[in-house]
Amino acid sequence: MVVLAVLVALAVVRLVAAGGADQNIPDRKGSEKGHADRKISSVELNGLRFTDVTFNAGLGERHSAENLYGDDSMSAGVAVADVFGSGRQDIFLPRIGRPNALYHNNGDGTFTDVAEQAGVAGEDPFNGSHAAAFADIDADGCMDLYVAPARAGRSTLYVNNCNGTFREEAATRGIDVTPGSPDFGAQEHGVTFGDFDLDGDLDLLVLHWDQGYLQGDDFRGAGKDGLCKWRWSPGAAGQRGAPPPGSLNRSRLYQNDGSGHFNDVTATVGLDFRGVLAFTGQFVDLNGDGWPELLMTGDYCTSRVYRNLGGVRFVDVTAEIGVGTDENGMGSVVADVDDDGRYDWFVTSVSHPSRSTGCNTLGPTGCSGNRLYHNRGDGTFEDATDRFGLRDGWWGWGAAIEDFDNDGDVEVVQTNGMTLAPAPRGASNDPFFKPFEKDPMRFWVRDGRRFVEVADKVGLADSATGVGLVPFDYDSDGDLDILVARSVTTPLLFRNDAPHDSNWLTVRLDDQTTPGNSRAEGARVVVVSGSRRQVKRIATDGSYESQKPAEVHVGLGDERDGVRVEVTWPGTQVVQAVDDVEPNQVLVVRRNEP
Repeated sequence: MVVLAVLVALAVVRLVAAGGADQNIPDRKGSEKGHADRKISSVELNGLRFTDVTFNAGLGERHSAENLYGDDSMSAGVAVADVFGSGRQDIFLPRIGRPNALYHNNGDGTFTDVAEQAGVAGEDPFNGSHAAAFADIDADGCMDLYVAPARAGRSTLYVNNCNGTFREEAATRGIDVTPGSPDFGAQEHGVTFGDFDLDGDLDLLVLHWDQGYLQGDDFRGAGKDGLCKWRWSPGAAGQRGAPPPGSLNRSRLYQNDGSGHFNDVTATVGLDFRGVLAFTGQFVDLNGDGWPELLMTGDYCTSRVYRNLGGVRFVDVTAEIGVGTDENGMGSVVADVDDDGRYDWFVTSVSHPSRSTGCNTLGPTGCSGNRLYHNRGDGTFEDATDRFGLRDGWWGWGAAIEDFDNDGDVEVVQTNGMTLAPAPRGASNDPFFKPFEKDPMRFWVRDGRRFVEVADKVGLADSATGVGLVPFDYDSDGDLDILVARSVTTPLLFRNDAPHDSNWLTVRLDDQTTPGNSRAEGARVVVVSGSRRQVKRIATDGSYESQKPAEVHVGLGDERDGVRVEVTWPGTQVVQAVDDVEPNQVLVVRRNEP
């Protein structure tokens, strides 16, 4: 595609202009010297082990009917939710060139594809689908489904008939996103449901990687300090800095009117997405005022944070709070990484395995790696990526920060990779991109205050291009498994086979006072066990092209007695507490019940 040619050309220019590498950007070996060599024993790994059960579980169908390359390979979405009300998590996999899949969880460790019977296999398999997300948009107690288009397709909104089938109603429900152009396609990678105005129903954010801007942007190199200095420069039509005709940004914020009908309020609330090549959006209350901010990862130094002013307006505070230095922000995870009770922000980006093959800092693809923005507690963030050892993930996409061994400490998992089209006969691909075609997964465990990468030691051995990633307990055995959606082959389901000698708790919420958000997305959940307070949030957003279940999972280690759960419901500052909770169960907390 045109974009891929642009990127490759820019990479070549970077190599020639830079004369090689920027010596201020550490390479993989240098950044981990003295740390990667640290031997992690089986005791320290706490028995963590994952087993590939993809085919046994019935998930062995390819993502696409064709090989996907370049910008097409940036997509392989996944949405996980209890679609049929069984208490078990089902899986939706949007696909390109073949029908979508909706896998019903049979409860015995296997899944059955019921997409065709349910009516969500897709109306345009040729163009296919990118991301997807479930939400009860009309407050009838049944999960509806939004599916983002790929290529020249259109958005689809499947409304649940509450009998196991769906009907498509995007246009009649107010969702009208202009389809992608023949040259660039519909690159709608971000789908997020959340209640930004706290009126008790779920609004919809759709984000586009509008690469049409590459033809008119004024990009400047990241510089010697590795910080973003690329900015889109708006100009008059036809001038440098102006987007090409007809390529106005298609990212939108749709407000739910409570009945399941949506209105485009993007401009009304002050959101200007022009020049933002957006990937992943999250609604998170960062400053504790109750109103969720909008966090967005974006390519080419366009990640943003918009402060929510009472649900009626958003203001860009990216620079003010100290974030947005990631060069190619793609995946996004908000979690309390160091147990200080505050939400941190992890953004996956691009790092290169070796400076010697061309670390580029003069064009749009950077190589300074991931970012962990650590919450200072005063409304600002610091770049603590190196302090925590999480910078180097190569070409990152989906990610998660969860407690996979139930010991009370979180681990970090990331999937990654980039697939280029084969070079013409007699030519070779740019060497900068070559390593990313065999880009291994990452899995970091705590080693004191830092994290150590141990994916190969825990059975996460995958080097294909992985995109979407969701942690969830598919077999209901009390630990989190990992599902990875891959763009050129089958998904991967990794069963968690860690020993079951640590305690755990899963918390779900039920708020019948606001049926439009009965799962209480946006709620704050604190689990107190012994002297530890684990701060979590009920949300389905994050990772990349991925949706996770609306629940929180916490490891309790040896703690068994006196577990307390504190819930702050969306739109309130009142804490509802449940004391003396028994561990090793799925706890459902209902609003206003003692």
